[in-house]
Amino acid sequence: MDPATLAVAAAALLFGEALKEGGKHLGQSTVEIMSQLIQAIRGKFQAQQVEGLLNRAEQDPTERNRQKVTDELEAYLTEDPEFAAKIKALVDHLGGGDLKRQQMATDLEVKGTLTAKSMTQTATGDNVDQEMLSRVKAKNIDIGDMSQNA
Repeated sequence: MDPATLAVAAAALLFGEALKEGGKHLGQSTVEIMSQLIQAIRGKFQAQQVEGLLNRAEQDPTERNRQKVTDELEAYLTEDPEFAAKIKALVDHLGGGDLKRQQMATDLEVKGTLTAKSMTQTATGDNVDQEMLSRVKAKNIDIGDMSQNA
């Protein structure tokens, strides 16, 4: 799994709904693996002296804050093969290795007007990360119907 996909999978687990619910529907072994994942990521952020990014994303889990954590995590996964192997093993154990990722109209740079009409993303199952019209630069953006279903 490449570092970008692994970072997205780890962040999805890190900020997932199951954690927000206090893990009450998770089995004990899953809670222990999640704890190891959180400790490993937090430890790396502490070692790099950027734990504030993680704290901010936990306290205010906006897409922007979560993306900053994901980007930072991707950089560490790329730079540190041992850390990447540890995170990959934990993510795979939690089922995040089966992450489905859909991207539509991302990383675009348009000199004039970007017109996006009637865009739909649909995915089935768990572990779905959908991204639409992100990291887009344009002089003007005209957006119509957009929907994501998972």
